Amino acid sequence: MTSWLFEQALFISALVLVLYVARTTLVKHTGAKAYYYLWSIIPIQLALSLLITSQQIPAQIKINSYVFTAQKVLEQSQKQLIPVSDLLFYVWLAGAAIVALTIWLIHKQFSDTLELEELPKDAINGISGVTVKQSQQLHSPLLQGFHKATLILPVNFFDIPQSARELMLKHELVHFRRGDLIWNFAAICTLCLFWFNPLTWWAYKQFRHAQEMACDAEVLANSNATTKLSYAKAFLEQSLLLNRYSLTSLHYGGKQNMKERLNNIKNGKNQVLRAVPIALALLTATAGFQAVSANNKDVKSIAGVHPIMRIEPKYPKYAVKNKLEGHVIMSFSIDTDGSVEDVEVLQSTQDGLFDSSATMALQQWTYSRPEKKLRNMMVRLDFQLGEKTEVGVTDDMERIKIKGE
Repeated sequence: MTSWLFEQALFISALVLVLYVARTTLVKHTGAKAYYYLWSIIPIQLALSLLITSQQIPAQIKINSYVFTAQKVLEQSQKQLIPVSDLLFYVWLAGAAIVALTIWLIHKQFSDTLELEELPKDAINGISGVTVKQSQQLHSPLLQGFHKATLILPVNFFDIPQSARELMLKHELVHFRRGDLIWNFAAICTLCLFWFNPLTWWAYKQFRHAQEMACDAEVLANSNATTKLSYAKAFLEQSLLLNRYSLTSLHYGGKQNMKERLNNIKNGKNQVLRAVPIALALLTATAGFQAVSANNKDVKSIAGVHPIMRIEPKYPKYAVKNKLEGHVIMSFSIDTDGSVEDVEVLQSTQDGLFDSSATMALQQWTYSRPEKKLRNMMVRLDFQLGEKTEVGVTDDMERIKIKGE
């Protein structure tokens, strides 16, 4: 889990930097709306990474082989090791929980300070699917909510000229109808997942800025110069008055990147289809890197799998008394928690005399946690009364010697 998070943090950072560096060019040639849609590449590539890493490792897998003595078994069975990956996972989990709780508390505190009031009856008509309230704490319309959207208007909203008022309402309703609250919630979830990456926080601000520019472009689509001027004037006035901000809210104004938003209002270009080949190129590149990374990661994770605890098989008393030796070859799987599963005897000697002892011991072994379940592992347990060389051991199996008393 932790390796996937760190790997995806690098991919997200690379995509964010590409989108940011190319922002001016993309907005100029495709429009703000198309540029905003390009940000959907990030959740798509996260989904692709999960799809790629979900593929299971085929065929037989080789792990490190070594001689297993009774003294070594005793030492290993008396201690349990905590892999570093587990420690990092708990640190990440604690950080994600703290970030999520902090964002929720800030959202709740911000919502409480608004002191929402009911609007006079028939104050606004023609708005469906969203609850409309008013607040004395705001100077600009604001849209917020996780489950249900609430449009919050300042108490002096109806003192604003009608033309500007209609544009402000249209701006917030574009956010609502386009599902921007849902996309913001997904972006906040991404913040919680990748809280340890500073670029993720910076990327969230860039995403929100792209969202506002796209909303401006949609509101002003096919508008004349007079309407654009009225919109820009209202935007400037509300930006200067706005003194509140929340990660979970969408607002008409905003002091950040005012110049770029005003230039975008003037530009008004909307060529969404031009962004399609750009999106496909970025997704193809990231998918290719994901596949290569997954293959390399599989090799590393297999090579890095090592036993944490082994239980020594009991040498059957009948075999000791009758001086019988033999071996058992078994296949098994290592689950993501390091436990052994799917134990199956593939070959044994002495009519299966050692099968039960070998199987019971193997089922209790513990390995370091792999990133995904490893199947078709092989091990050979040699039951020997003395030192001797065995034949028939292949390179794809682990060989363990158990000495009889």
